[in-house]
Parts: sequence; C-alpha cells; structure tokens
Amino acid sequence: MFSKDVATQKEDKLIDYIVNYPITNKPGYDFVYSNAGTFVLSTLITEYLNISLTDFVDKYIFKPLNISDYSWKNYGKYCAGCTGLKMHCEDLHKIAKLFANDGNYESKQVVPKEWINNMRLPLVYGPTHRYKKGRAFPKFNYGLNMWICGDVEEFGIYSYDGNYYCDGTDGQYIIIIPKNNIVIAATGYQSDTEPVSRILGNFK
Repeated sequence: MFSKDVATQKEDKLIDYIVNYPITNKPGYDFVYSNAGTFVLSTLITEYLNISLTDFVDKYIFKPLNISDYSWKNYGKYCAGCTGLKMHCEDLHKIAKLFANDGNYESKQVVPKEWINNMRLPLVYGPTHRYKKGRAFPKFNYGLNMWICGDVEEFGIYSYDGNYYCDGTDGQYIIIIPKNNIVIAATGYQSDTEPVSRILGNFK
C-alpha cells in the first residue's frame, strides 16, 4: 500500500488489491511493515458506520483539538487513512500532546487512556527489518501505528528507552520522550529522514 503499489492500481480497486494480495509466509511469524490495514479500517468505517474516516476523525478527534484547516486524500470513495493527511505543524503538535497526555487534551479526555496505552504497547518484538542500531530513534518494536524505541545491547539483551513515535513520508514526525517530558512534532520534505531523526535525537 505504498506509492508504488497505488500507482499500479485503479484507486477504486485498491481494496480488492489488498484483500486478494497473496500471503506467502505463515501468519504470526514474520513482520513486514504495511499501512494497508489503516486503509482497510477506513473502508470498514465508511461501509458499516456510513461515515467517511475523514468525518469520523473530524468529529471525534480534530474538533475537540480545534483542528480545522486540513485535507485528507481519498482513494476512490474512501479516505486514504494511511497517507495523504495535510495539516499545520502546530496542529500536528496537538495530536502529539494527546499521546503524551494519555488521550487528554486541555482537561478533556478525547481518547480513552486504555487505547493510548495499547497504541504504545510493543506488539512486534524486534529487531524488525527496519531496525538500525545507533539511530536516534531506533525502530525496535511496533505497537498500533507507533514505533517503540530501544536497542539491542551486548549479549543480545533488549533495552527499551521509553520513547515512541510515528513518522510519515519525507520527514513527518510525532515523537514522545517521556523521561524528559518532551513532545515533538515535525513536518518536512526530505526523502532521507535519517538526518532529520538524528537532529531531533538531540532532545533525548
């Protein structure tokens, strides 16, 4: 469900492409990053709740955060979900603060704390195929659309540093550094995101 996949398919046929894509490995044994699940979720919300993901998120997340100036790409009649969301960096920072504050924003519980906890819970134990030792924010584990940071120390001992984040194409970041009480939101336009994460790593 990356840009190269989308480019080879008709947008109104993407859901068929996803659900019919061959599964070559035994489920539950190998991790390969994919954002297709988020698009599938978008289609389910539209079909079963009769509301687009854009309108759903606008009602339950964006409006409580006072976010109004944004756009979200569609694939056919469905919100892309996994990509194509454009907003101001200060609004992205509000979402970052929502994670850092356990789903609370300006004394209002916008998202249940239990859900936020589940998002940052390591679900895929690494190192993953995206793990690179020595990076500022190593992708050691994966939660629910969140990368959980940590490293492999000597003798194969796993060490978590408590940081977690999500990133997007060309240097979009939401980073939470709990031990320093730091929340970072960044927007960029740089295909090699490693220098961006290295600079942001100075806040660790």
